[in-house]
Amino acid sequence: MTIDPTAAAGAAARTGRGAAATLPIRVPAAAVRGPRSAPDRRPRNRLGLILCCALTGVSFAGARPIHSGEMPVSSSSASSGAASAAPDRSARTSLQDPSGAAVEVEFAYRADRRSVQVRYSVRNSDPRTALAVFDRGGTHEVRSGRHALGAIAAPTVTDADGDVELRHAALPLPDPAPYAPSRPIAIKLAPGASLAGRFEFALPGAAAPKRLRWCLGVMAFDAGVFDPPRATDYGDVSAATFAAADRQRLLCTPWFVVATQAFEP
Repeated sequence: MTIDPTAAAGAAARTGRGAAATLPIRVPAAAVRGPRSAPDRRPRNRLGLILCCALTGVSFAGARPIHSGEMPVSSSSASSGAASAAPDRSARTSLQDPSGAAVEVEFAYRADRRSVQVRYSVRNSDPRTALAVFDRGGTHEVRSGRHALGAIAAPTVTDADGDVELRHAALPLPDPAPYAPSRPIAIKLAPGASLAGRFEFALPGAAAPKRLRWCLGVMAFDAGVFDPPRATDYGDVSAATFAAADRQRLLCTPWFVVATQAFEP
């Protein structure tokens, strides 16, 4: 006897016996590497981020420590070519914190794109204690698929009459608190370890900024504040409680003056 599969499927649906075969649905996951997926058409608030941030390396090599007292230790600037195609100049500064964080930062402003390019390196110079660096965003962005776990996140931005501050830091619990608040995520640097990162940020609005600076939140890694670390392609990262917002230390560059393309002394 020959069975018509189409008729059999229809009979099964009418009698409630059996089930029609279904095709598996492939759901793209946010990942650092993997096959290309269909475009995500959900609205995104990227706050003008052009290049979300590439981590260029984590190493335990003995990088040169920055010997300093108060931050910043030094600033410098150097010419780099035509303004229309590339930044006029890059300016560099160094920061040091008692927690063991030694940070070197390079700034460049592109007038044609109204964007600031930031390159930085962080070294944990403490010989015994791991360092937490809060430049990896929050848990909500990771859960929603808008951000890959472990990647450098978009900074927050504030503008006070042309003084623009970009900030990577642990944010406090909002008031009123949402049902599932976004906890801050930090990358963990072991004693002697270092990382290097970069991002380019397109400034909102139409007015040219007068001055720019970038702040980075760091603290000694405390197991009582952080979840157990998770390994990623970028390094070990961990979500913190909101107590980190009060316990972190903010390392801020001096103001970068757009007109002179240099840091203030």
